[in-house]
Amino acid sequence: MNYNEIARELLAVQAAFLHLPIGISLSEISEGEYFALRLLSEKDPPSSPSEISKTMKVSTARVSALFRHLEEKGFIRKEHSDKDERAILISLTEKGREFISEKTAAAEEKLSDILEKMGAEDAAEYARLRKKILMIARKKETM
Repeated sequence: MNYNEIARELLAVQAAFLHLPIGISLSEISEGEYFALRLLSEKDPPSSPSEISKTMKVSTARVSALFRHLEEKGFIRKEHSDKDERAILISLTEKGREFISEKTAAAEEKLSDILEKMGAEDAAEYARLRKKILMIARKKETM
């Protein structure tokens, strides 16, 4: 079995997925902004820019620019930490929370339609394999 050939094929498929309008309208928000908003929506306490930077694996300068745009759109708010006045914490505004909720629901609906067309067995197998790939990739990343 030629794993390099399979890897090339999967990378081509993954690249093709990036061009599908499955969930987010890029005219409203970039992929990086969507990722940052999703991260913030999954955290209850406000997050520091450095936490988000590490999770997204981008520079703090990139995250700062990203947060400036999200703040201009009214999706996030920056506040000083009670524990350290120099530290900035980022949290979603109600507008940001509603926006990410709507976008996520739309993406889930579109993906659900695709999975339904695949059939229960294939959909479950696809989800299982994607989780397995993620688990292996995360283990490899920590090595």
